[in-house]
Amino acid sequence: MKKILCVFSILIFISTVSAMDISILGQFGNNGMSWNSATPIADSTFPYNNWIPGCNISITENTPDGISFSINYILDPILRSLLTGTINYNLGIFKLGIGPMAGLFNSWSAPVKAGITSMFGIDVLGIFFAGISVGSSIGAPPVSTGDYTQEYNTLYAGYYLSNAVCTFSLETKNLYLNTAPDSHIVDRSTEYKFITELFKKNMPYTITIGFSALKLTRDYGNNVLDSLFNLIVKTKFSFSLIPGVYIDGLFDAVVYSLGLDALTGRGPASNTLLFTAGIGVTIRPGLFRTSPGQTSVEQVPSSEAQQATDMETQQSTTSSTEAQ
Repeated sequence: MKKILCVFSILIFISTVSAMDISILGQFGNNGMSWNSATPIADSTFPYNNWIPGCNISITENTPDGISFSINYILDPILRSLLTGTINYNLGIFKLGIGPMAGLFNSWSAPVKAGITSMFGIDVLGIFFAGISVGSSIGAPPVSTGDYTQEYNTLYAGYYLSNAVCTFSLETKNLYLNTAPDSHIVDRSTEYKFITELFKKNMPYTITIGFSALKLTRDYGNNVLDSLFNLIVKTKFSFSLIPGVYIDGLFDAVVYSLGLDALTGRGPASNTLLFTAGIGVTIRPGLFRTSPGQTSVEQVPSSEAQQATDMETQQSTTSSTEAQ
């Protein structure tokens, strides 16, 4: 407990001194293909013990001239370990972003895999927002054992209500990994999501609920595919300990699952649960209350709306994870 409190205090100190927004979310679940196997699933049902860790770490710095910098690290069931850094330009209602990305230590033979990420968004505060975010490894296709490529694409749109922000999104992810000189696996996911974030003025918490349709596929080559179609209920709860410091918890549960391709008739057993759970902390120094006479959290312009627009730079690399 002392170690946790120490780390928490250090994060608050760093965030306060630098005025950077910091978000850390740890995840754990079994809704994915095993990272420890490169052969087709032989079990009579989809295994429930494919335990996969995950995390989402985000650091964002906003400047007065409409430029922001962000660094995001994710550990994702499909993309695995991925680091991105973007420079975002706010041009009125438009937002442009571009920067490098790198796969980190996904294999010893390719500890760093370079790539590029970019995004374009439009946000009319109080009315609607939309955008697209893409990222891909660069260089020649994988040839040697352990080499790989990562790719993601996100298309999203949403609208504001008086006490809610609603978001529709389509996310695709792809990892191509050479497992041997003459063999490979390709992990893919396609997810359609509808998410609603509920908040109320003067209340110290927000609730996010939604659902998604997710298709997971692992391609072993030679037309051998393991595929799973899941319907997921998504929940997230965020509580403000003090202005600018939030504790986040999430739980995504698969309510219906269907095996496809080589997994036809071999989906998860009816008495098992596929899920993703997570807990984390978000620190936003701009919302700290420093004296009784200062502006309250609820009076800070567009505080709730800013949480929604922040999603534009994290949408796809997020997840699961987000698991939002």
